[in-house]
Amino acid sequence: MENPTTPAGNEPPDETDVLIIGGGPVGLTGSLLLSDLGVDHIVAERRDGTSRLPKAHYLNSRSMEIFDSVHMADEIYGFGAHRPGGVAWYTSLAPDGELVMSLDAFGSGTLAPAYADVSACRSGNLPQKHLEPRLRRAAERKNPGKVRFEQEVVSLTATGAASPPRSARPTVWRAWSAHGM
Repeated sequence: MENPTTPAGNEPPDETDVLIIGGGPVGLTGSLLLSDLGVDHIVAERRDGTSRLPKAHYLNSRSMEIFDSVHMADEIYGFGAHRPGGVAWYTSLAPDGELVMSLDAFGSGTLAPAYADVSACRSGNLPQKHLEPRLRRAAERKNPGKVRFEQEVVSLTATGAASPPRSARPTVWRAWSAHGM
């Protein structure tokens, strides 16, 4: 098989124990967890940067526990929206809109004791377009040079030994060798 590293084929593949394909919230959080455990890994993300659109924003208590374990919870709480007090439905957003119904939600009001019983962390509220850059900076700080954007994995072959996933861009071919696949 030809060496899928560069057009000239003169770079050896990068060696790593774990290859994380995807640099969204899950991949970047996985990188933070692996860094804390001392596991060698590379993150490959096909996009050129983090999300530019709001996407998801609610972070449940379990997610916040994980972010707390990688020392990100305080930053998320600090930058995120203030804790909601509940949900309300009105007939209109105009000043004369009438309240149809309201209820406690997201661990607030009457739900606070029940939420506190099952988690040491409260839920968070930070849009993905603000969460991802923070996770990326932390992942790059903990794993310098190995959080790689503009690295699209185009093939993956499981051989039982080290397998070379292939990444392609118009002018760059790169191969990784991930142990234990």
